[in-house]
Amino acid sequence: MVTRWKGLCLLVLGLASGLNVALAQQGDDPLNGYWKQVGESVYIVITLSEGGYEAEVMRNDWAPGLVGTKIFENVLSVSNKKPRWAGDTFTVGSNESGKATLSLDRSGELRTRLKPGGRAKWKRTDPIEKRY
Repeated sequence: MVTRWKGLCLLVLGLASGLNVALAQQGDDPLNGYWKQVGESVYIVITLSEGGYEAEVMRNDWAPGLVGTKIFENVLSVSNKKPRWAGDTFTVGSNESGKATLSLDRSGELRTRLKPGGRAKWKRTDPIEKRY
């Protein structure tokens, strides 16, 4: 009986340790960090500023002129129960503003909807340097 409990405790500790490592890698902040657009060579970095989260293009192989552009800002949490955020977005090449909504699914994939601008899915990636 003691061996079973010992084995169960070791299993639980191992799972908790693995979860802690995964959380430490992404930090305590679910949005902060580097993201790659699924199926594209577009990378962004999301940071937290005084006004909320903002995202800057770090690399875009098809449109290198967009590197350094903020795609959204002033993004704040809109739900205590689900990982959802909302803020402002801007149309590239104009002064028009729109709305940005962000959410995380269970797999950790970030989904963004920028109006105007469309939708995109993002996966967390390693840090990268700006690439023009």
